[in-house]
Amino acid sequence: MDNDLISKIEHLVKNACYRKENIFGSNIWDYHIIPVVKYSKVLADRFCIDEECAILSAYLHDYASVLDKKYYEEHHLYGAKFAEEILHRENYPEQKIDIITATILNHRGSIDNTEQSLEIKCLASADAMAHITEIPSLLYLAYRQKNMDIQTGAQWVYNKINRSWDKLCEEAKTFVRDEYRAGIKVLAVNK
Repeated sequence: MDNDLISKIEHLVKNACYRKENIFGSNIWDYHIIPVVKYSKVLADRFCIDEECAILSAYLHDYASVLDKKYYEEHHLYGAKFAEEILHRENYPEQKIDIITATILNHRGSIDNTEQSLEIKCLASADAMAHITEIPSLLYLAYRQKNMDIQTGAQWVYNKINRSWDKLCEEAKTFVRDEYRAGIKVLAVNK
């Protein structure tokens, strides 16, 4: 594993998260990126896939959206492009770049990843696991950054964690089942 490269990418993404222009605020680093990396490591081990690729994909999966809000809606497309450019500059192996860009392209909940590679399932599930286990950060996003009222914000987070649950692979569901059930129970406003 190339720990120097991982460290370099970690610092690149962390610095982007802490820029004042980041629309999500610096909390995205501790309450989303770091949990996605953690869950990617766990699932990479479970799936017997390249841990280095899983870690790099996890660090870079939302890089475009924290870099500039204009990339937010299509951050998976821009993120894959930026990851490819960054990793090419580092002379990273082309085959591994292809794996990482494919995982970033397909990590979103709106993309059906049921028939995708284990690498894609790893990142998509790790991303969803972080949504489910970091509900306070989603509430912060809804209320503080999106300025939603209580009902609208609770509904938005409720829908988000349900979409996240639906995109989890079965292996990942075993890790976050209790958190999911608790979150749904608390957020089930007028259900």
